[in-house]
Amino acid sequence: MESEGDFPPREASRAAVSNVAGLRPFTIAGSLECEPATQTPGLADLFCQ
Repeated sequence: MESEGDFPPREASRAAVSNVAGLRPFTIAGSLECEPATQTPGLADLFCQ
């Protein structure tokens, strides 16, 4: 299995999490519409609070 860049997969993972404090949150500009599908009414109540 080939990985992108110069890092093998394990080293790339280690490098990605080594600077967690410096990471910015991932945001999406604009409104986001979603329709959650659940298998039980209890899960629907959990998602729609």
